[in-house]
Amino acid sequence: MSRIAWVDWAKALAIFFVVIGHIGIESFRPFVYAFHVPAFFVISGYLYKKAWWFQTFLSFAVPVLAFSVLWFLMSLVATHFDFTETWAKNTWFVYKLDDTRPMFTGLWFLEVLFVGRLLLGDGGFDFIRKNYILFSIASIFLAVGIDAFSIELNWYITRIIQCFPFMGLGIYLKESGMMSAFNPKAKWAVCAAVGGSILFLFLMHINQWCDIMYNRYNSSFIVFFVNAVLGSLLLFYVCLFLKRSSIVEVLSVGTLIILGCHTRIAAVGSLVIHKFYDNEIFDGLITPIISMMVSYFIIIMSQKYCPILLGKIKLSKK
Repeated sequence: MSRIAWVDWAKALAIFFVVIGHIGIESFRPFVYAFHVPAFFVISGYLYKKAWWFQTFLSFAVPVLAFSVLWFLMSLVATHFDFTETWAKNTWFVYKLDDTRPMFTGLWFLEVLFVGRLLLGDGGFDFIRKNYILFSIASIFLAVGIDAFSIELNWYITRIIQCFPFMGLGIYLKESGMMSAFNPKAKWAVCAAVGGSILFLFLMHINQWCDIMYNRYNSSFIVFFVNAVLGSLLLFYVCLFLKRSSIVEVLSVGTLIILGCHTRIAAVGSLVIHKFYDNEIFDGLITPIISMMVSYFIIIMSQKYCPILLGKIKLSKK
């Protein structure tokens, strides 16, 4: 399948927003957290292609295990030299919301995405895939109820309730052909994008900092959902104007590596930056860029020598 330029741009920008959300300037977080993870689930739905569940499992598990082992070894060295105590507090696998963190950053996202793929067809649930619109609507109502009654669901896999509608939107965009037929330069499209941007910023101001992982939506889940859809569509709209780029394609292919590596790279990069210039704002601007640059070369090396780290695993079901 030939690469789609706007999808590559959307994935590369979304993962950069994830990096900014984790290690960038804190004042940027309400913006990126309003839509960056939902945008990834929309893209996942758009690109979804049925696979054997075990292949999907290995595609996530192998990179997670490989980088977790690497970070564990680095944590031993870091702790020995008093580099940072936090590395020693990470655990291998986190399945529940508590004070612990996994070796692999963003592990909860992969857990939820895996469940979402199982429901869409990897697990044999063809009924859900054929009726994804109905299940997406049901998930929205259920998420609204959970938020309205402040029901605590601390298992990360339960976030599929809030995330499945975004995957459903991605499937709809794909099946309807809207993205391929859409003309972003049309006058009505430009006006809609401007109006949508104003509405997005207004709703973001109302909601402030939201976070799916923590089930935190401030104003309400429905406001968050509408704004996340707006933010995702606006991201895709901007990406339709951008031309194909080999660098962006590499970053798009390696989003899994960036997800798992950026916080560790940032920890080292931040230490180096502080040796020369100790400024929180400067650190918050430069560190995400350094993390993306170093991750880029890790992706290049993985493509050449170990593509399995990219999650590119092909198995034939017997």
